[in-house]
Amino acid sequence: MAKFHWNASMVILLALLASGCLAPLSNSFTARSLGKGKIGLDGGMLVLVRQEGSVVVPAAFKIALGLSSDFDLGVQMESASLSVFGKYSFINNKERGFSLAGVLGAGAVASGSYAYAGPVLSYKSKAVEPYFVGRFNYVHYGESENDLDMEPGTYTYYGEQ
Repeated sequence: MAKFHWNASMVILLALLASGCLAPLSNSFTARSLGKGKIGLDGGMLVLVRQEGSVVVPAAFKIALGLSSDFDLGVQMESASLSVFGKYSFINNKERGFSLAGVLGAGAVASGSYAYAGPVLSYKSKAVEPYFVGRFNYVHYGESENDLDMEPGTYTYYGEQ
């Protein structure tokens, strides 16, 4: 049983790392807009296990403001990265139902920068709102020492959460 738990944990960790790399790992966006004048706060912690076995627990924080009934603008801080993002809800069912949005963000991380864009789908029922975020990521990582053993350069990849 313990071996299965360890394997499942590693699969989840690898999926998180693959979905974010140097761009934010957290994709906690629903497709619904906050609404004009409303503020959304989101916070949490990530648990990352390094190759040598040490555990890192960086904080994650996001604040957004509804600038219109369908558009939110926000700032996201996660680990060593800081970004700004915009989300526009094309289909915006506030009470119940399917919503569709697009998200666009850009930010910086130690000796690098990134940009991301993609669709956000969610379905609000009476009790829960599952969501899907697909993302195209562009990451440029410069010359420096890093814990990720990444070669300097530019990377593009797709992620989902």
